[in-house]
Amino acid sequence: MDFISIKGNSRTEVGKKSTKALRKKDHVPCVVYGGKEPIHFEAPINEFRKIVYTDKVYIIKIDLNGKEVLAFMKDIQFNPITDKVRHIDFQEVVDGKAVVIDIPVNYIGQPIGAQAGGNFSKRRRYLKGKGLINDLPNTLDVNVRPLKIGQSMRIGDVVAEGITIIDKPELTLCSVNVSRQAMKNAAADDDDDQAKGDSNEGGAEE
Repeated sequence: MDFISIKGNSRTEVGKKSTKALRKKDHVPCVVYGGKEPIHFEAPINEFRKIVYTDKVYIIKIDLNGKEVLAFMKDIQFNPITDKVRHIDFQEVVDGKAVVIDIPVNYIGQPIGAQAGGNFSKRRRYLKGKGLINDLPNTLDVNVRPLKIGQSMRIGDVVAEGITIIDKPELTLCSVNVSRQAMKNAAADDDDDQAKGDSNEGGAEE
């Protein structure tokens, strides 16, 4: 999994007054959990754009006044009115200890059923994977080209070497569903077959 760096400052005051002052100047209060004790820090809101507004998932190198902490983003809160980032929780990565993290699913190709007019439904954009950080892939690649109308793939069909997928294997990952266009195509094929049959019967009588 790729790494990315952000810079922040350790917090010594963590009360409501201090938090409000940070947000007023467009800084985001954060906490890193999972180590010996929680680490409180803050950083300008722009520092987080590269990890928040993306579909990618990173292991993050947090530079706190020269001290580096490895972590990944666990939870994020937004202001319901302005949609600004209000708070972020991180999970610390401890050397030699497996982590559970959301990994993006990369759907490869266009299903045969979609080409025939079916609706391709991506039920999952991420799957939870457990493993050491050096074994975590950037994406879980899934070839969906063979899927026909009415067929689906389950989470248990995903092959992921070196990690364990935590989500229930029986749940649907993606599917190709019947659409109105597919029904029209099928009806048109039936009409063509019927027309050919009528034509052949007429030819036989002559």
